[in-house]
This record gives sequence, structure tokens and C-alpha cells, in this order.
Amino acid sequence: RIGEAQWRAICAHMQQRLREGALQEAVLLAIEEVSDLLAGHYPPVPGSQDDGLPDTPQILG
Repeated sequence: RIGEAQWRAICAHMQQRLREGALQEAVLLAIEEVSDLLAGHYPPVPGSQDDGLPDTPQILG
């Protein structure tokens, strides 16, 4: 489980970048931080390349 403090830290980092006007950097930083957290809970399986998700954008709706 990812704790509330970790989510709040990610939000705080993103908010700071947004205040600075660095919109793209804010989003990319948040994605990187969330990815790092999730990787700790769902590590890659050695030898596996397939994550079960498409590698191309999907249009919904």
C-alpha cells in the first residue's frame, strides 16, 4: 500500500512546479514519481517483456 504521505509529497512537488509555470515538467515529474512508487509494489518479472497493456495510445469512447 502506498501511504497518504507519499501521495501528498508527489502532489506537493507537482504543485510547486505548476506554480513556477513548468507545466510539462510538473506532469512528467509526477508520472516519474508515481512510476517509482508502483515499481516497488509491482516489480518487473525477469525475462518478461509483456505487461499485458498496449504500447500505443488507445482512443476511448
